[in-house]
Amino acid sequence: MAARVWRHLGPGSGGSRERVSLSATDCYIVHEIYSGENAQDQFEYELEQALEVKYKYIVEHTQIGDETAHWITVSNYLHKTAVLAGTACLFTTLALPLDYPHYISLAAGVLSLACCMLYGVSGSLTLAASTRYQPLKVPDPALDCCPFADSHQAGLCKLASAMGNEELWVQPALEMPKRRDILAIVLIVLPWTLLITVWHQSSLAPLLAVHKDEGSDPRREAPPGADPREYCMSDRDIVEVVRTEYVYTRPPPWSDTLPTIHVVTPTYSRPVQKAELTRMANTLLHVPNLHWLVVEDAPRRTPLAARLLHDTGLNYTHLHVETPRNYKLRGDARDPRIPRGTMQRNLALRWLRETFPRNSTQPGVVYFADDDNTYSLELFEEMRNTRRVSVWPVAFVGGLRYEAPRVNGAGKVVGWKTVFDPHRPFAIDMAGFAVNLRLILQRSQAYFKLRGVKGGYQESSLLRELVTLNDLEPKAANCTKILVWHTRTEKPVLVNEGKKGFTDPSVEI
Repeated sequence: MAARVWRHLGPGSGGSRERVSLSATDCYIVHEIYSGENAQDQFEYELEQALEVKYKYIVEHTQIGDETAHWITVSNYLHKTAVLAGTACLFTTLALPLDYPHYISLAAGVLSLACCMLYGVSGSLTLAASTRYQPLKVPDPALDCCPFADSHQAGLCKLASAMGNEELWVQPALEMPKRRDILAIVLIVLPWTLLITVWHQSSLAPLLAVHKDEGSDPRREAPPGADPREYCMSDRDIVEVVRTEYVYTRPPPWSDTLPTIHVVTPTYSRPVQKAELTRMANTLLHVPNLHWLVVEDAPRRTPLAARLLHDTGLNYTHLHVETPRNYKLRGDARDPRIPRGTMQRNLALRWLRETFPRNSTQPGVVYFADDDNTYSLELFEEMRNTRRVSVWPVAFVGGLRYEAPRVNGAGKVVGWKTVFDPHRPFAIDMAGFAVNLRLILQRSQAYFKLRGVKGGYQESSLLRELVTLNDLEPKAANCTKILVWHTRTEKPVLVNEGKKGFTDPSVEI
């Protein structure tokens, strides 16, 4: 009866048969036929013993050989399943955005890790994990090896004869090298890296953060006002909730080549003042080489504005001047004949002329930006290279969706797209133009007129002292893009303030 042979084929062998001499000392013969539920364990024990003695071949009975072949086949399928499933879970998790629900990404990562473990277990079970085997036929002992002339096959015949007429399995017992499978390493390392990354992105991370134990640096400082002894004792027993305070992002580094944008903002005390200044500061923080000139309509600088400006980290100048009573609004009614913010803007112009010499060569641009408007960051880059006076559209003014300069095919401003008094010399909103700093310094007589100028003519009172219509430089794609919006914050209704003890003047809003 013929026996089957499992012969080891080394890498690059191309399926060619190895011709070697075989002696009795090269083989280990398993004499018992193991049956029952412990057959596999017994075979593993016998195999380990043979490997330790370094036999080249192990001869076992057909029953054990069939079980081993089944074992190799199943574990190989486990290998393929683990690789495919683990890779799919891994790349699915990597493809998820960081803001994806954490319970999904964590579950995919755990599945990937489980597949890695399955891959490792199946690799330890199979003899075919790191080597290749090819089945061959061993001749029937009764033929006395006549058809085979080489000594290798003759040796196998002698082994088969020694075992009688039973069908045999013969497989090489070369010592299997330990696996250094790159794929296994990748499937193990990457999921853990992914899980750690997701954990750090999770909102649970602060709750899970704990102090180091006794091996930590004992020179750490306790929180201000805390008892150092109490802090050290509780440090080992509690989970610390990380508390952070919001800090304004500092503006971009100052550049020696970019012109400075001087943003002039008049402001006055009201319930929404801090909210609007905060919103505007958050925009200006993204603009490089910016100087914020904030001028309060007050007899003195208020602590609210002073603290806010200091905390922003912006380059700023804080000024104040109070508008005379007869030029202030009365009640909630808006009188278009009374100009607003005129004295504050004029004080900023005076400060610039007193700070910079008349013949200053420092490049710069002056822009009058109210604190209730909305500004695109693109607007500041558009105005930065203003040669004299640049202009652009403004949305939500004059009862229209937007007002804009009228530009001809040659790129020159020839008029104004507006309904309210379109024959004004410069029918433009305060947020719709910027002036070169040198022009401001050279034309020292140019100010906003307070007396004898009705509402809507403040812009013209300044610009007519600086340029003519032909000097205007249209920006924002020839005045076709909206980069500033004349928005207004709704006045809060505080009818219940002061009732039933709901007033706390110490809380700054």
